[in-house]
Amino acid sequence: MLYVGIDWASDHHDVCLTNDSAQTLAAFRIAHGSQGFERLHCVIKEHQPEPQQVLVALETTRGLLVHDLLRSGYQVYAINPKAVSRYKDRYVVSKAKSDSLDASCLAHLLRTDRHRFKPLVLLPEAYRLLDRLCLDLRKLVDDRTRVVNQINDCLKEFYPQAVGLFYKPACAIP
Repeated sequence: MLYVGIDWASDHHDVCLTNDSAQTLAAFRIAHGSQGFERLHCVIKEHQPEPQQVLVALETTRGLLVHDLLRSGYQVYAINPKAVSRYKDRYVVSKAKSDSLDASCLAHLLRTDRHRFKPLVLLPEAYRLLDRLCLDLRKLVDDRTRVVNQINDCLKEFYPQAVGLFYKPACAIP
């Protein structure tokens, strides 16, 4: 098996490849884009040509990189960042943040504790679109709730009588 840890960032990703004997086979950085993804696939194929034998760990469940990895036939696992942090504490005393260290920890965490995680599944395109729309809706509802709460707090502090004028603070004014 080949274990790949990817520390995700918005414009680049640190990658670490390891095997069953915990030997680091490669550690490098790729750009977030088709050229970076292609480089990642090339390096993986140098060490393991069979996609079914490649296990990938990331700290996110969505995005172009995750979709590309799933489409390529790799087994992809999303691991909670807190779990990665706790795993890293077992081996490194320093609290210093290092993307390459995080990528290495992701790969080794998958190697030692894979049974604790579920692999992601490639979803149909229509479902991915619906999931994205639902995520956007959840964000809008959260934003609206946050703004209404801020308005309520401000009114309670400076003009408490105004709070009771409306049935619901978020309702439209006729």
